[in-house]
Amino acid sequence: MKLFLSFTLFLCLCFHVSSQVNDSKLLLSYSQEELNEIKQADEHQFQLLQYALEHAMYTSDYDETKHSGLAIVSLDKKVTSPSFTDFGFQIKDVNQYFHWKEEGKLLIVKSFWVLNNEKYSKL
Repeated sequence: MKLFLSFTLFLCLCFHVSSQVNDSKLLLSYSQEELNEIKQADEHQFQLLQYALEHAMYTSDYDETKHSGLAIVSLDKKVTSPSFTDFGFQIKDVNQYFHWKEEGKLLIVKSFWVLNNEKYSKL
């Protein structure tokens, strides 16, 4: 019984620490007030933001003729698996497109709609 309780407590602690790490990552793009408002207004949207930390961005080939008018973005530091928060982006109601100059790639940030459909189609 003690082993079961210890294991349960350990899992709860791990979940709590993971949640705090995700919240601190979101603070790179959102203020604490904004996050509190989102949590209170729509818990589902807040959960989508946490899901977005790992799933909101992807890259594609950059074509100068097709993508020349896009905003250029860059990262100050080398990150192996960047998130939208590393660039300071916020998730919006539409997909966002950027030219990631250091990588020579087209950077796509998914919309809330895409993230919602993607998250729940996996269930």
